[in-house]
Amino acid sequence: MIRLKISEDKIIRLKKFLDSENFQNSYSKSEMWKEFTRSSKIAFEKNFVIIQGDSGLYFRNLNFFKKFISKFKNLIVNYNKLPIFLSYKQAFELVMQNQQARGKKQLNFNQKPFHKIFKNFDEILEDKPFKSYNFDYYETKHYYLFNVLRTYIDFNKLNNVLEIGGGSGHFLTLITNYHSNIKSYINVDLPETIIFSICFTMNFFPNEDICLPNEANTENILKNKFTFLTPNQIDFIKDETVDLSINTASFAEMTKKDIEIYFELIQRVSNNGGYFLNHNRVHKNPEGKDEEINKNLEPNFFSEYPYKNNEVIIYDICRLVQLLEKDPFMLRLEKIIK
Repeated sequence: MIRLKISEDKIIRLKKFLDSENFQNSYSKSEMWKEFTRSSKIAFEKNFVIIQGDSGLYFRNLNFFKKFISKFKNLIVNYNKLPIFLSYKQAFELVMQNQQARGKKQLNFNQKPFHKIFKNFDEILEDKPFKSYNFDYYETKHYYLFNVLRTYIDFNKLNNVLEIGGGSGHFLTLITNYHSNIKSYINVDLPETIIFSICFTMNFFPNEDICLPNEANTENILKNKFTFLTPNQIDFIKDETVDLSINTASFAEMTKKDIEIYFELIQRVSNNGGYFLNHNRVHKNPEGKDEEINKNLEPNFFSEYPYKNNEVIIYDICRLVQLLEKDPFMLRLEKIIK
């Protein structure tokens, strides 16, 4: 559970979104997300919003005692068991400071980047774009992927960013903090999850223009710094208006039909020469709790996504995730060709 201070006028807008058909409508969901979204909760207390949920809520309150107990329990559970993973600091610095030569389409941090990249873990801890929240798996992973983008992409030439399944808003926060030239950031997500990102954005960036799903239309989504859309609103995004599209860890959790819809969306709304970052599990079954339904589910394979004939810049295993968890991720960066 997280408690966020938000202005009274923004709380009124949040309540209107919760009462709107944009929040109340039913949306296509995998079995996994049918389970996850049931736990999403939001409450109001004067100038505070209280949010909680099982997924999509990835920022964690800073609690040194709980952090110590968690590390201690992890040591006991993993004693004499394999694999035992590296700490976030060890994993991050190992991959960022590796000088090994890379082959074609493999991620290569040895080349000259367009922007400064972060190689030391202590450095990113000091920057604190995520305020006083715990710096754990999601924060480490997003800084690593941010390094990928800043190596291969000149952000000074970008205007509009689209993220599908933005979770709590880690990428939104990083890109906005380090690249103020970005004019518009669009996040598309399920209403039960996007409400978390909206609340964090209102808290992190209280003075920026924010457009909620119930306020959005085809004419205003690029006129705001941040625009939040539910899946039934993706047609609001006009053709060839997006310079960078991002999905990390959620395509693998969708139905195959929804994956296809979003790949078509990215190709349609991207400018020629735009970019598409795809970071997802090699293989994942988007299962829920019903074992009978799970038996008939088809897994999602990264290699079988409905890719278009774009220029592939990176197609590589994610070396950071290899050191942090047992389920491998793939990393693919494309340049859009039209």
